[in-house]
Amino acid sequence: MGLGVSTAGLRPPPGWEVVEVVAGARPRPALIAGDGPLCLLLHGHGASARSIVCQARAGVLVEAGMRVVAPQGVGHSWSAADDASVLAAICTQWGGSEATVAGFSEGAAMAYRLGFDRSDLVARVVAVGGVPPGLPSGRTGPHVLHVHGSADRRVPLGGVRRSEAGRHRLASPLRRLDRLVAMRRLRWGEAEVVCGGTAWTAPDPVGGAAVQLVVVDGVGHAWPGGVRLDATGDDPRSEFDATRAILELVCRPTMEVAR
Repeated sequence: MGLGVSTAGLRPPPGWEVVEVVAGARPRPALIAGDGPLCLLLHGHGASARSIVCQARAGVLVEAGMRVVAPQGVGHSWSAADDASVLAAICTQWGGSEATVAGFSEGAAMAYRLGFDRSDLVARVVAVGGVPPGLPSGRTGPHVLHVHGSADRRVPLGGVRRSEAGRHRLASPLRRLDRLVAMRRLRWGEAEVVCGGTAWTAPDPVGGAAVQLVVVDGVGHAWPGGVRLDATGDDPRSEFDATRAILELVCRPTMEVAR
């Protein structure tokens, strides 16, 4: 992988740098800041590296001692076929085998895909407001923290969303998570009240990676505790802070993240 100054027009927020990630046929611009454990941060469909840095308040991670890299998808979107090599190269460069990959909406689906395809590089997946894709069978894989707003109408937990043309079918995040838990031969524990929502954990009895779900009260399709980027977006205000949850997941024992 090569790194250099990008000329792609990506404007960095104060304190961030723009680099060009060269892996495969198409170089990609990315924002980078900090020095420490890697958090690879993936934007949603139609958004940008700059927008997810602002939306997720990624500066909080940098101030706490993490390195954050936010690449920009081609066409402001993600494709497993086109982007896997670039994202894996970022993890190899800065994360070793302990990268945390966090994503919002479509970026969450890409985070799942990268985490399970390259579990040799990714230790943790934090998915916010997305749908887990179909994943390979087997018990191995990264720790998963899935965060979802209870009032999300764009990617509802039940898997059906309304549109002007009627009802549009969407895969259910809950069913996909149930499938993931069953695939790993785990079992959901009892519901637990957390600050701003409800959490469930499916721990690994032999101390391996767990699966966790946090449903955040009253939040729609937004990054809980984050920043609303425009007036048309859902309100992210919440007692539960998804960015702080990343820090807790990296720095504390597994079962402490949702408490």
